[in-house]
Amino acid sequence: MFWAAGGKFRSGNTRACAFEKISWNLNDFMSNGFILTEDGWIVTIIDISRNFKKESIAVVRGLNVYPVEKIIVDPYSNAVFIKISAKDLPAVKLGSPDNSSIGQNILAVSFASGIIPTNIKNIDWRLSQETTQFVESTEKLSEFLLTKDEFDKYFSGAVAVNLDGDVIGMILNQKDDKKVNTIISSNILQQAIEGILQNEKIARPVLGIKYIDLSRAVGLKNQKITLEKGIMVWETPFPPTPAGMAGIRVKDIITHIDGSSISGIKSFSSIIQEYSIGDKAIFTILRDTKEIKIEVVLGKIT
Repeated sequence: MFWAAGGKFRSGNTRACAFEKISWNLNDFMSNGFILTEDGWIVTIIDISRNFKKESIAVVRGLNVYPVEKIIVDPYSNAVFIKISAKDLPAVKLGSPDNSSIGQNILAVSFASGIIPTNIKNIDWRLSQETTQFVESTEKLSEFLLTKDEFDKYFSGAVAVNLDGDVIGMILNQKDDKKVNTIISSNILQQAIEGILQNEKIARPVLGIKYIDLSRAVGLKNQKITLEKGIMVWETPFPPTPAGMAGIRVKDIITHIDGSSISGIKSFSSIIQEYSIGDKAIFTILRDTKEIKIEVVLGKIT
């Protein structure tokens, strides 16, 4: 595990990602994170602009400095994967939150701020940043674990660990000293990790739909919607998106994918991320009270 600080490190202006807590000024704190592989892949949550250069990061463990070889940002979750030149690092053991239950005890572990015992309060969806409250995108993460306790900024990027010692997620970063209780599932990270370790690229499927989850939305009576499950397409998807190419339209209501109902137990975007690029999926759609089936070939997030 590591934590990151922004400011001066040795000579020049750099940002430092530290595997162990050392004598940094916490005013320079950026984020925690953790080690994925012995040969130097690590993951964190930090803000990186397009012109951000790897030369501006110094990764340290104890007093050792490791050159940064590559930085890859996952556009779906905004997790940042960093490859450093290192060997024999102590990689964490990733677990699955699928075996987690409401009320289960977990630990939030921050090298900048210590360890806090808490428990899983719920699995919920973050409200979209769209002006319309419930509009979500199939290309943006919306499903998160929520904890009973809130954490300060020094838990940004910290790990959530179950009592077996497995990492089940990473605490989201926050701004302006606001407290958070939101965790990115290790399942979401695992989907990106597999592509990175195989091809040093993140390969996620794309559908291209903005939608409202009818199991969550309220106040849609003016839309004359009586269904309580499924998702309603909010905007017409246009080519070259897979949804646009397949002919999906605004106000279509997608009720099933490959025969499985969209029940609200999982977010629609997370269901899409369980597929692979190039997979074909059969969508069952209600359009003007008629049920139709449309085949969609999933594309790639770029």
